[in-house]
Amino acid sequence: MHGVGKKDPAGLATGNWQLYGAKPNQVVGRGRFVAGKAEGLWVIYDSNGTKIGEVPYHKGVPHGDYRLYFTSFSYPGAAGKIKTIGSLENGMPTGRSRRYEPYGLVLDYRIENRRVVSVATGTQSQAEQMMEADRQYMIMITKEIHIGGQ
Repeated sequence: MHGVGKKDPAGLATGNWQLYGAKPNQVVGRGRFVAGKAEGLWVIYDSNGTKIGEVPYHKGVPHGDYRLYFTSFSYPGAAGKIKTIGSLENGMPTGRSRRYEPYGLVLDYRIENRRVVSVATGTQSQAEQMMEADRQYMIMITKEIHIGGQ
């Protein structure tokens, strides 16, 4: 992965950037850096160009309301449809999260202090697994954004 954008005099990524994958002209991310750290909304794409995430950043850490979408690989018929809507605080899921399958809502749960505290639909175990899966996904996206901005 590599990125295209400006660097400040200290060599840190700054301003709007586009991140590219292995294929020529394959945009896998768009967003902004401030002093080498992701800032504001980043939009992430799979290698087929399907939007798979909208993740806000503050000082290089996922923070705020995010949306994840199905990829063109996992569910081709659902590519680009909402998969997860939730909130992050300093990189950790918090507040209400809604997880969908291609056919509709599966899980609706609430997170406080890094724990699932209530489940409206689905089970406690499912909610905990999805919370951890989303957290791991944010870690992966964040690493790729930082690599692209170097």
